[in-house]
Amino acid sequence: MNTIPSLNASTSSRGLLARLRSDQTGNALMLTVAAMIPLAGLVGSGVDMGRLYATKTRLQNACDATVLAGRKVMKGNSITADVTSYSKQFFLSNFPDTKYGTTGSNISLTPGGDGELVGKAQATVPMSLMKIFGATDETLHVSCSAKLSVSNTDIMMVLDTTGSMELVNPKDSSSRMVSMREAVKKFYTTMETVKSDLTRIRYGFVPYSQTVNVGHLLKPDWIKDKWSYQSRTPDKTNTVKGTIGINWTTDSWSVISGSYDENYTLLPLESCVEPGGGTYTAVGSQRNRTDVPYAGPPAGTKTEYWQDYTENGYYYWLDQTPTQCKVWKRTYYNYKTTYHVMGVPVQWSDYTEYQWKYKKVEYDVSGLTVGGTIPSQTGWNFSNRDIPWNGCIEERATVKKLSYYPIPSDAYDMQIDLVPTGDAKTQWAPWLPDLIWTRESINYLDTKDFVSIWDTQNLATYKSGAHAVCPQKAQKLAEITGAELDSYLSSLTPSGKTYHDIGMVWGARLLSDKGLFASENAGKNVSRHLIFMTDGDTDTAIEDYDAYGISGIDRRRASDLFSLPTKSLGDIEVAIRFSALCKDVKAKNMTVWVIAFGTSLTKMLEECASPGKAFQAANASELNDAFAKIASDIAQLRLVD
Repeated sequence: MNTIPSLNASTSSRGLLARLRSDQTGNALMLTVAAMIPLAGLVGSGVDMGRLYATKTRLQNACDATVLAGRKVMKGNSITADVTSYSKQFFLSNFPDTKYGTTGSNISLTPGGDGELVGKAQATVPMSLMKIFGATDETLHVSCSAKLSVSNTDIMMVLDTTGSMELVNPKDSSSRMVSMREAVKKFYTTMETVKSDLTRIRYGFVPYSQTVNVGHLLKPDWIKDKWSYQSRTPDKTNTVKGTIGINWTTDSWSVISGSYDENYTLLPLESCVEPGGGTYTAVGSQRNRTDVPYAGPPAGTKTEYWQDYTENGYYYWLDQTPTQCKVWKRTYYNYKTTYHVMGVPVQWSDYTEYQWKYKKVEYDVSGLTVGGTIPSQTGWNFSNRDIPWNGCIEERATVKKLSYYPIPSDAYDMQIDLVPTGDAKTQWAPWLPDLIWTRESINYLDTKDFVSIWDTQNLATYKSGAHAVCPQKAQKLAEITGAELDSYLSSLTPSGKTYHDIGMVWGARLLSDKGLFASENAGKNVSRHLIFMTDGDTDTAIEDYDAYGISGIDRRRASDLFSLPTKSLGDIEVAIRFSALCKDVKAKNMTVWVIAFGTSLTKMLEECASPGKAFQAANASELNDAFAKIASDIAQLRLVD
């Protein structure tokens, strides 16, 4: 029988330890528990670091977007309260509190050099798993900046200076002309602020109405030697024998009773028309009349009496100048006046009667320069007058077409880059209103010659030249100072009708790097922009003297010489040519910007502009915004590295 050995305490303890030493059951659990703490730190760090990285990326994007938006609305290099408010709202809409689990989202803005807008943004990111290890919330900081960076740039401003520019838009306190001047000055300030020392920005200007003033920019051989004008020539003289008549004189005028008042209303020059109607009556009567023998010489009867008048009601009359249209109204209230009248026989002397022939007359203008004169026998009693040239032009030869795009080769007036040759069709003529006489009257638009001993209307003097308006001189592209710009803009005055095509073609001619001014405008990497600003639709007048003569008589753009043009057809003709010129300008790699100021942005104007470059501005504030947007786009807004 086997005997089981007995074990003492020490032997038993050594066996348990030995068994435990060799038994690995449960060790994995222990190791896992021991490793969880560093593993949690590793995972928590990865999660929170990932959140920090993603949040900082979003914060940087919001900062960049904010300075870009803020720089767009800045005027020059000034951060106004409006700019700050707008920018912060923009930032918070892109990076609001709590959207990414953050708090304290904010951005601060400061101006940098060269028109730069600098932003510093921050946001606090709360820690998640890392809080176990005592990590605190992390505040992220990013910086950003944006600036307008303009390249070498040529900017040609084609500005409507027609009569309606004297009007005041709703919500404005100043005229459209004043508002336009201020908007252009702010545009200039913005552009000059953002350019670098190595950047060249040139500005040019073409004010337009019914013609343009470019004569001082043209070479002498670009001007015609001879041109025909609607004028007059001496026809013949007649000696008229004097007769016996009555020489009437008046004196002692006085008011008996009653009163009258008068006032005026300003109208747009484009619609300067006297109102119809009126209730005016005048009742006259003689009193205390005497007719007595008069010994003479010559013998006859001497007459004296008092003339009384009683006037009631009202009537209108028109007072029109190139820059203003006043419609006066005078109203009488039982207004009684009297004056003394005396008639005495007189022997009138023999006199010479001068008879004129009103017709188209050819003149030698070969030696005429801007500011110079040529003689013309159109003065009083066949005397010579000095006819000046102020610089406005008559356009070169044209043709009548149903469509003008592509520009017809024989429509020389629409050719942008055609340099005049020896062919007179390619040359311009001086615009000379002092030579221009109507036929029978301003409204008599017949091409036939007219003979009369009376003066008809001379368009340089009739209504102070309201039917023959020449705008301020155009300016070629040049770098200019703020003072020079102020002086030039101050010289612009509202007057004349609206012929968009003449403004567009000359804006393009002065901006193009080919053609008339190629040697001055040539250059690589030059950004070319034509800004066309108008305050109204096309508005022609067939009785006015424009860049094509008197349209009702010269009929240079009519279908034939035998059909009298109408205003509506004239408006359509100008609009069709304008649209064709817009297409041609854009095809020559010029960016066309269009601003409709105080008027609707018509389809014609919108299509004239390069894509996305048309604006409508109802008032001065919106005009400033339009010019600011143009400046921002021309200056190529970008983030600064």
